[in-house]
Amino acid sequence: MHAHHIMTRKVISVTPETTIVEAANLMLRNHVSGLPVVDKAGGVVGIVSEGHFLRRDEIGTPRKRGRLLTFFLGYGGSAEDYVREHGRRVSEAMTPAPVTVREDTPLPELVSLMEINKIKRIPVNSSR
Repeated sequence: MHAHHIMTRKVISVTPETTIVEAANLMLRNHVSGLPVVDKAGGVVGIVSEGHFLRRDEIGTPRKRGRLLTFFLGYGGSAEDYVREHGRRVSEAMTPAPVTVREDTPLPELVSLMEINKIKRIPVNSSR
C-alpha cells in the first residue's frame, strides 16, 4: 500500500494570510483537527492544527515560564511563544516546512516518518 490508498482527497487548506479565527472556524465546521497551509502556487508551506490554538492569549491559556527556565533557555523561546500566542495570522502560529510525502510513498515509510517525527498527520504533496 501507498500514501494514495489512505490519503484524504477532499483537502481543506488555508493560506499563511488566513486569520487564526478563520482557520479555527474552518476546522470546527469541517470536523478536522489540522489543515495544510499552502502558498499561492498550491505548495505546502506549513501545517496548523488544534494544538496551535491551545496556547492563546485570547482564551487565557498562554504558556507560563518561570524566571529560572527563561534564564537557561533565553528570551528567544519566550519571544517565539509570544508571537504564537498573540499572532493573528496562520503564518504566526503554524509549523513551517512540515514533513510531506508523495502519493507513491510506501505505507511503512509514511508510518516510520510519523513515528520518528512524532507527528499525527503528513500532507501528501505531488511536488515534494
